[in-house]
Amino acid sequence: MKFLTSFLLFSFVVSLVAETPNLSPKSKKANSVYESILKNGWLEEKKQLGYELGKIGKEAEPFILKLFQAESYWDQEAAISAASVYSSPKVNAGLVDQYLNNHMVDTEAEKILSSNIDSYYKELTDVWDTEFREEKKKKILKLICLSSHPDSKALVKREIEDPKSKYRIFAFQFMSAKNDPKDKEFIRGKVDDKDFRASVLKYILETGNKNDKSIMMSVLAEPKISASEFISAIGGIKKWGNFEEQEAEYTKALQNPKYEDSLKLYSIFLFKEFRSEPIRESLCELAKFSKDQSSRLASSEALVPFQDVRNLECLKRIANEEYQSGSQGFGFADAVAMFATLGLSNLMKGIQENRSRSYFLARQIEIKKHIQFLELKSKE
Repeated sequence: MKFLTSFLLFSFVVSLVAETPNLSPKSKKANSVYESILKNGWLEEKKQLGYELGKIGKEAEPFILKLFQAESYWDQEAAISAASVYSSPKVNAGLVDQYLNNHMVDTEAEKILSSNIDSYYKELTDVWDTEFREEKKKKILKLICLSSHPDSKALVKREIEDPKSKYRIFAFQFMSAKNDPKDKEFIRGKVDDKDFRASVLKYILETGNKNDKSIMMSVLAEPKISASEFISAIGGIKKWGNFEEQEAEYTKALQNPKYEDSLKLYSIFLFKEFRSEPIRESLCELAKFSKDQSSRLASSEALVPFQDVRNLECLKRIANEEYQSGSQGFGFADAVAMFATLGLSNLMKGIQENRSRSYFLARQIEIKKHIQFLELKSKE
């Protein structure tokens, strides 16, 4: 019986050894790092271990692929760290999949893909050809537009030139955002395409020169333009226009009944140093009748430097009202980009403060003081 037991134990050990793979030293190290990742309870340490796993090389590949499929997104983050230093067709495909389909780690995956986009071009285009979900296609297109691969430009232009493509506007926006000098003429040549016009005007504002002022003035002279087109066009006048041109376009913007008050507010922030009777009258109307408190406040403040007793009635509404949250404002993304282009970041701060309760109350107090001054002046 003792002999039989010893024999069975020996057979089990022999069987176990036979079933254990003959791992190379690197494979053993990769397995050890992989196990450490699973056991570790700290994200940053997992990511560092993932980086070490990737540095091991091809022996780490099966473990990286396992981590991509792990239930814990922290383990998936470790896989992405590994993919930042180790590349193979399967690992690259896994990284692209995380970017497209895993909202928990897609930002980290995008950072790695963007850092060396040409290395992943094949995997991205393979998915582009088979993916039909619109949001996923847009995400792929965004990265393809960043690529310097010889075929990427042709793919992007093919989408832009196809009037039936659902992605032509996004492709054009991504191309213009890349700001490649080689694309300059192609981008500017689309200024008359209604789908691209707003993006082209923004591009001209950011990359053009004073010779482009006439383009912006012709846009402002049209009877109907979009808010985005207005933002870029009036920005071009601020950037390249002379005194008379700036004053004229400011006055027209304030007087135009077709412009929403948010666009007039935008103009006030750009040109509030200008003074004329037509401007004063327009600001007065805006202060009294605008439906948006931000516009009433900004126009009232713009009236203060006039020191005109005729403004008394215009200022009373804002002086007596309560703060209202959620003023409409205008396209914030467009505003940020335009102010950065013009070097007017202080104006961006002003717009943000325009929405603050405490700042509203402080400015309201100053307007009330000015009303007292005007009342005193009116008695002379």
